[in-house]
Amino acid sequence: MKIAIVGAGYGGLSLCWHFLQHDGCEVTLIDANGIGAGASGASTGLLHPYPAKLAKRSLRAEEAMREAHALLEVAGAGVASHSGIVRLAMNNDQKKAYQASLPDAEFLDEEAVKSRFPKAISSGGLWIPQGKTVFSKPYLEGLWQACEKRGAKLHLQPLQDLKELDAFDAAVLANGHKILSFKECADLPLKTRHGQALVCRWPASEPPLACSLIGRGHLSLSEDPSLCLLGATYENTFDPKRVEALREQIGVFYPPARDFEILDVRRGVRIAPKEGYLPLVQSISKKVWVFTGLGSRGLLYHGLYGKELSLEIIKSLSH
Repeated sequence: MKIAIVGAGYGGLSLCWHFLQHDGCEVTLIDANGIGAGASGASTGLLHPYPAKLAKRSLRAEEAMREAHALLEVAGAGVASHSGIVRLAMNNDQKKAYQASLPDAEFLDEEAVKSRFPKAISSGGLWIPQGKTVFSKPYLEGLWQACEKRGAKLHLQPLQDLKELDAFDAAVLANGHKILSFKECADLPLKTRHGQALVCRWPASEPPLACSLIGRGHLSLSEDPSLCLLGATYENTFDPKRVEALREQIGVFYPPARDFEILDVRRGVRIAPKEGYLPLVQSISKKVWVFTGLGSRGLLYHGLYGKELSLEIIKSLSH
């Protein structure tokens, strides 16, 4: 079976790996800009099952976390921090929600938060021990290297027309917001959001955080202990003023962030379903599927839905 996957981000690489677990699958990854050049590579990497503001557990969270963790192991050592994630309560509604009995999570009172994070605001929080901070670029590169060892090929070329995929037995469009450039996909129920995050130098005078923090925005660990990421914005277009405001936004729950030195800005365009938050997975022709709309939960769902879609396509080709 000759399979083409368009897009080398979280979704595309997950699919690539899962196809390669089946004998007879020849996989070609197509991306003009290379591995992780889009929104996935710009991601600040927070992986946990409680992304909603009031810590409502995501659907199929246990399965999704398990499959995501399996892909982290495939990518190799050093691609993520497994030290958990803490969500700080930014208002009374959040504090009340975090105090509810939640599986795989624990409420931290103000004293416990201050003990762990002396310079954070005095607030209760939700400790998510299974939360992980994924270092997006090393992770994507590691996953690709594992795929390449299994025989996957990478074509660094733009795809102008879906007819260029006719030589393959099946093809999947997993190229994020660029999927909307194809006329066959123009009416899919999707929306785009621009996001920006700051790469900052962690002050030598500040003790490093044990894990990433979420408040209104988030402060994420980096693969380089001397750096951290402040994110993220949600905009209709990239706005420099929103970048300037990010340090202040993060400073509301971690005041030292207001003085962090900015070294770089990461930018990416997310694509999400117009309704709900589950990825859009469907066929658009006899042998072309789409795997898109992962939005802000791309890390949570890329492993699970990539695995299931690969199995569905292999089954369809076997009949």
